[in-house]
Amino acid sequence: MPADNRTRSVQVYPCEWRGIALSITHVQRWCAGIDHVQVQSAGRVPLPITTTGFKSLFTPPERLNGYADAKAYVLAWLEHEAASSAWTQHEEEAQQLSLF
Repeated sequence: MPADNRTRSVQVYPCEWRGIALSITHVQRWCAGIDHVQVQSAGRVPLPITTTGFKSLFTPPERLNGYADAKAYVLAWLEHEAASSAWTQHEEEAQQLSLF
């Protein structure tokens, strides 16, 4: 069950990653000892962390340590996952014209 709304801290970060508009929402203390980070791309464009353009992550707050904020964490996460061969292939295919 989510924490009492009076004890929550919610930050919304509109930003852009590689030309894709994003909305990143971070709810601190969503539930006992757990934060909630939500990522959504405009138009639900696929991202390296989700094929649907939407990702919900429940995480201990310590996972965000070392980052300025949840936005910095998500952008680093996207860059890390974008180095995968699957995402590289996705980007290459997206740049090629498809006749079928």
